[in-house]
Amino acid sequence: MKLGQVQRRKMPLTVVARLAAATLLAVAVGGLSASARGQSAGNAAIEWNAIASTAIMSTAGQPPHAAVLSLAMVQGAVYDAVNAIDGGHQPYLVAPPADSGDSKEAATATAAFRVLVGFSADERDPPLAGLFPVQRSILQPLYDTSLATVPDGSAKTGGIAVGETTAAAMLTARANDGRFGDFKFVEGSDPGEWRLAPPQGPTQIVARDPAPWVGFVKLFLVPNVEMLRSDGPNALTSAAYAEDFNEVKELGSLTSTKRTADETAAAIFWQDSGPAIWNRVYRSLATSRELDIVDSARLFAMTNLAAADGSIGCWNDKAYWSFWRPITAIREAAGDGNPATEADPNWLPLFDPSVPVSGPPLVTPGFPDHPAGHTCISGGDRARAAGVLRHRQGPLHGSEQQVLSRPVSREELRPLLRSAQGDHRRPRLGRDSLPHGRRAGRCARQKGRPLHGDALLPADRLRRSIPAVGTVSRRRPTAVAVRGP
Repeated sequence: MKLGQVQRRKMPLTVVARLAAATLLAVAVGGLSASARGQSAGNAAIEWNAIASTAIMSTAGQPPHAAVLSLAMVQGAVYDAVNAIDGGHQPYLVAPPADSGDSKEAATATAAFRVLVGFSADERDPPLAGLFPVQRSILQPLYDTSLATVPDGSAKTGGIAVGETTAAAMLTARANDGRFGDFKFVEGSDPGEWRLAPPQGPTQIVARDPAPWVGFVKLFLVPNVEMLRSDGPNALTSAAYAEDFNEVKELGSLTSTKRTADETAAAIFWQDSGPAIWNRVYRSLATSRELDIVDSARLFAMTNLAAADGSIGCWNDKAYWSFWRPITAIREAAGDGNPATEADPNWLPLFDPSVPVSGPPLVTPGFPDHPAGHTCISGGDRARAAGVLRHRQGPLHGSEQQVLSRPVSREELRPLLRSAQGDHRRPRLGRDSLPHGRRAGRCARQKGRPLHGDALLPADRLRRSIPAVGTVSRRRPTAVAVRGP
């Protein structure tokens, strides 16, 4: 099959949507440690996930596709610190010497704090820059408060030392990893080629990607970004492209009469930051399932590390295909060579500054369409989650005291599947994105199954082999893939 003739695959709620939701239950249902019966009240892993989320996304204002990389750094270090003391799983980066009685709370707070602010010259030789050293004055009191809950003594001192070691290992490993590079998306002018959207709203907003470099950052788990390469967008002259085009043109229009009020609300809801949404869900899950600090740390690390690779792979794929967004495609359809599409030079998407919202104005994003970013990030962690969910067993908590020695059924996952499906429905309902790009965000992540060796696996179950990766197209698209005739 040639590029530009990719068969459209209909997948109702496929592996990615299923496993993005399954990730939320992977630890809570199938991967709990023997000690995971503690109440989440006072759970330092949950507390510092919330603190880190605020520091990264609210205070620093990092965009979602960059924020998830910062979250992965924090949560990876926290996981390694807690796991060094607990010893129940394989490390992500390091397993520093630790005593089983060392304070996991002190280790958690220290690992998160140090990744966020780093080490000054007075604290470490050589010093290490953290993610946000300028936030020290905000984060220091929170860190001091956390440590104040831990009794003084060798356990506290040991926990702090472990946390500092794993934080330093993370900051060292991620130094010069490609973050904040100088890459910029290149605008094209031919049919199918991405370019910035036309100015929108009374103030003539043109969105520009604040972090286009994400696609060229060193991966956290997957060995090679080519493993995450999607099949590419549909050919402009294909029937599949026309079907997607007309669906978005009708349902995604600012003035659509076919989109319901509920669908409009759902589309606007999902414009929120994906990492912010999902980490709120993870914290809620850890609390409701009464996960202890060990399994909370593993849940946050497993999801955010994999989601970070989903983001990197997605933005690399966007740069690779550089496919136009629907606002451009619909306005300039007269040149796409497809008789089943009709241009509307005045078409506007629901994501328009004229739509009243409480946050920043809605606007067409300043990066290529394919694949869809939300689904890449939300589905990025599904392969590891599936492995945990399918092959491990453990007690359920709350009112469900039973041992689950089988795969979790669709019915048991249905509430979370609805959430994952809502994320996948959002682009066609309001945001300027084609359905095929949304499906590609779900499909391409299946190619990233070989992850970081034995990282995060139970200590007594080492990986014996890495599953084979499916065939990955490495061909750079020519004119037939994105430009039509």
